[in-house]
Amino acid sequence: SVLLCTSITLIVKWLDHKSSHDQISFQTELKPEIKLVFFHRYYYDIPFILDRKQPTYWVEDWETVKGDNGAAQIKDGLRFEPQQSYLLWNDSDLDARIKKGEQLMILVPKHLTIEALGDLKPIRQERNFNVFLTGQPTSPVQP
Repeated sequence: SVLLCTSITLIVKWLDHKSSHDQISFQTELKPEIKLVFFHRYYYDIPFILDRKQPTYWVEDWETVKGDNGAAQIKDGLRFEPQQSYLLWNDSDLDARIKKGEQLMILVPKHLTIEALGDLKPIRQERNFNVFLTGQPTSPVQP
């Protein structure tokens, strides 16, 4: 019984470690008119945690996506809902939107960069990603 409780506690802790619930401090800056963009990684729980009614956009190299992963499953799903393809951008789509000054909140994994952001600093630095806000004045990095 004690072993079972300990095991369950460890499993819950491990699963919770994969959650993004502690990485949403950016939500105070995420206004309804700002597009939320995931750059080369989709954080599946964030739209649910935020209870956001607006769509979330995903930047990926869709031409080369294959295999058994989230991006490949989404790409495959377009066969059934092709009208949703507007949610999937490639790097050049994102670059063009940044250069046009579109209001975007972009979640960028720590190990990646976006050239089109230039020297723009993140508004937040979360555990797994940096948060960039484009198309409007930004404030300094907050812990």
